[in-house]
Amino acid sequence: MRTTDRARVLEIDRVSVRFGGIAALADVSFHMAPGEVRGLVGPNGAGKTTLVNCLSGYQRPSAGAIRLGGADTAGWSPSRLRRAGIARTFQAGRLFAGLTVAENVEAGLLGLGLGRREAASHVQAMLRLLDLVPQAGRLAGTLPYTAARIVSLARALVHSPAFVLLDEPAAGMSDAESGQLADLIASLPSRFGCGVLLIEHNMTLVNAVCERIHVLDGGRTLADGTPADIRANPAVAAAYLGSEEAAPCSM
Repeated sequence: MRTTDRARVLEIDRVSVRFGGIAALADVSFHMAPGEVRGLVGPNGAGKTTLVNCLSGYQRPSAGAIRLGGADTAGWSPSRLRRAGIARTFQAGRLFAGLTVAENVEAGLLGLGLGRREAASHVQAMLRLLDLVPQAGRLAGTLPYTAARIVSLARALVHSPAFVLLDEPAAGMSDAESGQLADLIASLPSRFGCGVLLIEHNMTLVNAVCERIHVLDGGRTLADGTPADIRANPAVAAAYLGSEEAAPCSM
């Protein structure tokens, strides 16, 4: 990696996480640049969410390093990482049900220290970009499932992160809804200038939008390559064989 590139990358360097005697992650390494869409996949229990928690400050690695722009992020809080440019969504969405869509998007900005007036301008711009203006005044708790997931994405994108980590954004979506989501995810680097790490079981979606895919199994790296490389890898097929996700997640 050239020195000039390091200021713009997110580096995962031999990251391990242990919970007692159990290795949730073991020596996982890869790097990303803004503008890249990378998949992070694997069977249930592979360590995907543990790695995302490390990247976003909710879990500290037991060993190894995570660097953002060359700076070691060990011990950084989720809010510090968010201010530094790493945003994420959660599997459960985590919207404030009693707040409107606009207020939910605004809440993330206020947490970063922006004033109400400055936050409001960012919120309106984000609502327009994601076609959420008609929903702006609606309580988040009344939204259909898919719309709520888009609002979660709006909250993650609203302060122009360098990287956005999407934790199973297509869970519970129909094929048609997943197709619309694929178009949106594919557009994020050009529209927002960010890199995207997509954690997902829906391999149709992953293959459609990702330039490279990192496969975990049992906390370890099983494979890393282009979608074509991953589809042709017999070890990846074996890892999925017999899992509940094997049929819908066919390579």
